[in-house]
Amino acid sequence: MDEKDDDGLSYNGVIYPINICWKELWKYIIDFNWKSRKPHMLSLEEISSICDYISLTIRNLWHNEYNMINNEHLQNMNNIDALTWAFNRRFLFTEIEKLVSLHKRNSQPMSVLMLDLDHFKNLNDTYWHEMGDIVLEEFVRQVTYVLRESDILARYWWEEFTIILPETWEKWAIEVANKILESTRTMKVRDKIKNEDIKITVSIWIKSRIPGGEMSWKNMIKKADDAVYEAKEKWRNRFCIYKNSD
Repeated sequence: MDEKDDDGLSYNGVIYPINICWKELWKYIIDFNWKSRKPHMLSLEEISSICDYISLTIRNLWHNEYNMINNEHLQNMNNIDALTWAFNRRFLFTEIEKLVSLHKRNSQPMSVLMLDLDHFKNLNDTYWHEMGDIVLEEFVRQVTYVLRESDILARYWWEEFTIILPETWEKWAIEVANKILESTRTMKVRDKIKNEDIKITVSIWIKSRIPGGEMSWKNMIKKADDAVYEAKEKWRNRFCIYKNSD
């Protein structure tokens, strides 16, 4: 095969198929005469040996990458809630401890949202647990659309979820809460047996940690969780800001 480079000089090459597992890399060019240099003629056996060597090298690289991705995938699965695909409680506690320490060291704000689906027990009793599971899955999908990539959504307990908002002041946490409220209000899940839409709402509690605050991550979660049970009977379908000294 003769080709010309940008300077108009010709060079010779050969195309040889390289097999990598089930894939084949075609049009791999081995250059023998670049810019009018004296060609080094190789036999087909030598070309085949070179291609085999390249194939083996790439295959090993591919297997190493596959193993790394697979191990990372298994590790991630240990941190995921099996139903909703949000993070699980164990990952939440591990990650929030790291984030609180990091934000405290860098004097950065941080906010935690505690979410509780309203009247979820009644929903399960009316539409059975299968529909309850579908509602939880759809709820997590809707909430994920609102969050940033750096935010963490975890299933805290049954129909309760926790969101960690790194580097987020209270006013921005309120904006996130409002988006989640609106998204949940307009969310519809169809019960095909009863031929009706299931509508749900969510109640949200916000706890923000200002730079320099001394409240630990355990207290942040506990205060937000306590506020859920204290205020649940008073109002629903809105957010509440937990105010207390840090």
